[in-house]
Amino acid sequence: MIFKNLFSKLDKAKAKILILNTLVALILLNLIANKLNWRLDLTANKVHSLSPATKNIIQNLDDIVTIEVFASEEIPEQLIPLKNNLFWFVQTYEKLGKGKIKVKFSDPSKDKKAQERATQLGVSPIEFSTLKRDKFEVTKGWLALVVSYGDKNEIISALQELPNLEYRLTAAIKKATQEEEKTVAFTVGHQETSLEELKLVQKALEQHYRWEVTHLKGDDARFNEKVDVLIVNGPKEEFSKEEKILLDQYLQHQKGLLFLLDEYDVDRNLFSSPTKHDLEDLLTHYGIKPEKKMILSQSAALAGFRTEQGGIIVPYPYWIQIQPQGFNRQLPPTSSLGNLTLMWSSPLILEKDAQWLVKTPPASWEEEGTFNLDPTQKISPPSEDKQKEFILAAIQTTPQSSFFSQPDKKTQEKLNLKNWEKGGEKNIKLAVVGDSDFLKDIFIQNHQGNLQFLLNLVDFLAQEKDLISIRSKPVITRPLRPVGNNSKQIVKFGNLLTPVFLAAMTFLLVKISREKKLKKITENIG
Repeated sequence: MIFKNLFSKLDKAKAKILILNTLVALILLNLIANKLNWRLDLTANKVHSLSPATKNIIQNLDDIVTIEVFASEEIPEQLIPLKNNLFWFVQTYEKLGKGKIKVKFSDPSKDKKAQERATQLGVSPIEFSTLKRDKFEVTKGWLALVVSYGDKNEIISALQELPNLEYRLTAAIKKATQEEEKTVAFTVGHQETSLEELKLVQKALEQHYRWEVTHLKGDDARFNEKVDVLIVNGPKEEFSKEEKILLDQYLQHQKGLLFLLDEYDVDRNLFSSPTKHDLEDLLTHYGIKPEKKMILSQSAALAGFRTEQGGIIVPYPYWIQIQPQGFNRQLPPTSSLGNLTLMWSSPLILEKDAQWLVKTPPASWEEEGTFNLDPTQKISPPSEDKQKEFILAAIQTTPQSSFFSQPDKKTQEKLNLKNWEKGGEKNIKLAVVGDSDFLKDIFIQNHQGNLQFLLNLVDFLAQEKDLISIRSKPVITRPLRPVGNNSKQIVKFGNLLTPVFLAAMTFLLVKISREKKLKKITENIG
C-alpha cells in the first residue's frame, strides 16, 4: 500500500529516480562503512566488536605478524557461524594492522602442501560430531590458526578458543612480539607443595615461560623485579609481616600473583589439620576472603584409594566435579574451560568488585572443625536449605590501595624494594583458588582440565594490564529443542499439510469474498 500511494503521487520518471538514488546511497554507505571498518553490532555478547586494548596493540606493532588459518571447507552446520566469526576476526585484525598483519587461508583437507605446513607447525586435525539422517557421525577436519612472528609460533585451536578468541588472538600477538620470555616463579620457604609433585606443571609452563623458584622466607625474602607471575602454592607456615609486605608490593607493581591455598592440610593417610599461613588479612583487604571450612558436593568425582581390604573407586564428595554452569564464561581464564576437579577445597567470600571464576553446583554444603575423610563412609547430604553454591576461585583486577604503610628505608633496602607503590590508581592482577592439591601430578594425570585451568590463570596474570580488560565473547547458538520420534513425525506431517491447509483456506476466503461482492452487485442492480 505504501508503494502504491507513492506511485499515485509521483509520476513514473520521478519514482525511478527516487529508487535509483536510494540504491546508490545504500551502496555508497556500505562501501564507506567497509572502508572505515564500521559495523553495527547487535549481538548479545558484542561478538563483532573489538576492544580498545586490541585495537591499540594491533596499531602499535613494529613489524609484520602472520596469521595462518587452517580451516576445512566442509564442517558441521552448527560450526559454520563459529567459522564465519573466526574469519571475520582475522580479517578485521588484518585491516586494523594496515600492512603489519598478514592473513593466509588454507584447507589442509584438500591441499597437501597446506597439510604438511600445518603438521610442521604442530597443528593437528580435530574430530567433528555431525548429525546426519538422525544419526551421529564422526569426521575429521581442521579449524585452527597460528600466529607467527620471526621464528616464534603461537597455536590457537579455534574450536576450543572461539568463546575467548579475541583475548587469545591478541595475547598470542603480544606474546609472539615480545623480545624476552616472561618469568613464572613458585615461592618456597613456608612448606609449600613440593616441586617434586609438580613435574607435569613445570613441564607445561616451561613451554612458554621461564621457570624459577623464589625464596620468600626470612633473610632470603627479597623483591624480584624479573618475576612476572608469582605463585604461592599450598603454604602451611605463617607469613611474617615483612613477607606479606613483599606479596603486597608484587601486586602494586602490577605483577601477577596467584594463591593456591589449602585451609586444611590432608596427608597420605587422609588425616586433616588446619594450616596457619596467616594470609587472610592481606587477601581480605584485596576483596577475597578465604574461609576455614571444607566443601562437599553431590557432584562428586570418582576417587581411587587403597584400603586394608584393597583398592576402591568411589564417588567422593570431598572431590568436587565442577559442572559447566560453575565456570564464569565472561572471564578469560574459565571462558572455554571444559572440566575441573578440586580436592578438599575451601570457599571464598568476595568483596570490593572481586569476580568469581569457579563455583560449586547448588547441591553442595560446608563443614568446619574436624573431618572424617574416610572414602568408605556413607556421606549423607544435609537438608536442601543448607545446600547452596560456593565460590572456589576468584580474581581481583580493580585498583586497590596497599595493605601496608610505607616501611622505613632500612626495611625497604632489606627487601630490595627500590620503589614503594601505595596503589589505588592502577589495576592489580590477583587470583585465589581455595585448593592446591588439584595441581599435583597424581591428580592431573586423571584430570587434564586441572592443568588447563592453571595455564589459563598464568596466561591471564602474565599479560599486560590492558589485556585484562578484554572479556570473553561466546557465540550463542540456539539449537532446536530435541524431540522424540512421535513428535518428529507430527512435525513432518505438519510441515507437509500446513501449505495445503493454507492454500485451502485462501481459496475458501477468496470464494466467500467474491460471493459477497457478487451478491452486493446483484442487490444494487435489483
